[in-house]
Amino acid sequence: ALPISAFQKTSLAGAAWSEGGVALEEFWSRRRKRKGSALKKLSWTDLYISSKRCGFACEAKTLWPTKRSRKRKQAGRIIKALQRATEEAGDLLGTNCYPLGVLFVIPRVYVPARSDRKAEVPKFAQQLVREVTNIRPDAFAFVFPRRGRYWVIRSGNGKYYYPGVVTI
Repeated sequence: ALPISAFQKTSLAGAAWSEGGVALEEFWSRRRKRKGSALKKLSWTDLYISSKRCGFACEAKTLWPTKRSRKRKQAGRIIKALQRATEEAGDLLGTNCYPLGVLFVIPRVYVPARSDRKAEVPKFAQQLVREVTNIRPDAFAFVFPRRGRYWVIRSGNGKYYYPGVVTI
């Protein structure tokens, strides 16, 4: 995974700290036994955040949709990944807090060298936000910096553009 996915958990931790709360990343906790699988006595939990009133044990997943994916397929992948994060959060035991499934959706657009497709990057980000809105999650937030301030990784004869992130 790219470093940007680790940054997303840290940004939630920073939000908790800025409000006087507590945050722990990657800690051991007990999990409930699932049907047809062995009991997991201890397992990593992605994030614990708390405020003065309550705490959340978070299981986080990251999804990397591409411009090539069909619209229906993206919405289905988003829903499936969020359900998986929520189910895994519900398996946590002994944390004395609310389970919370979190999904980071980090879109990427491949632009071949000598191409003017860079204009597709903000359009794809807007399309993704519309799809998440149509799914109607309990809550979501997104950040897409000004046009041209993308995270870019060279790949072969082109570049992958990462315009921002949606957190559900």
